[in-house]
Amino acid sequence: QCSISSNLATSIGSGFSTYGGGLAAQEARCLIRSCLIAGNALTVNTDAGHPAGHYGTGIFANYGVVMELDNCTIVTNVNYDTMATPGWYGEGVRADAGAVLSLTNCIVWNNRDDIVGALSLAYCDISDGDSSGVNGCISADPQFMPDGTYQLRTGSPCWNTGLNQPWMLTACDLLGRPRVASGFADMGAYETPAFGTLLLVR
Repeated sequence: QCSISSNLATSIGSGFSTYGGGLAAQEARCLIRSCLIAGNALTVNTDAGHPAGHYGTGIFANYGVVMELDNCTIVTNVNYDTMATPGWYGEGVRADAGAVLSLTNCIVWNNRDDIVGALSLAYCDISDGDSSGVNGCISADPQFMPDGTYQLRTGSPCWNTGLNQPWMLTACDLLGRPRVASGFADMGAYETPAFGTLLLVR
């Protein structure tokens, strides 16, 4: 239930690489649930020269990492390096060699390159189509609310299309609402409130 947003990672000198604008981990075990990782960036300190590369603008997992992401929304994490050459750009989630990552019920959207590396994906909505049609994954506009919160609109393809898991029985979404509101979990950090009918009896 964390929001990791609008952070900036900058290279410190020529030949150095820039990692994890939102979150970077190495030799760690991480469990991340109902979190928003949005609007993070990697950039170049032009006074220090050009870096060796940019990796994992939203989330970067280096060797020795075992990371599980459940019901997270990872959106619009980008690289602002105007000097960038092909291959030097941000990613939503990057797993380097030796890292073990799994994403379930996540929305990974509009990060230039959403997924990089060997990741286990299930019931996720990924804009560039990684694993679409496999293990419940889709690549469809999640239809976020226009208020910038990344909550889902009515009729979103991410509504009621997630995988229910035991931990959800007592869990809440990013706003503190019950994790499963209408029988099935939504994809992403927010759960859409249950719809109902109001009857007035006099």
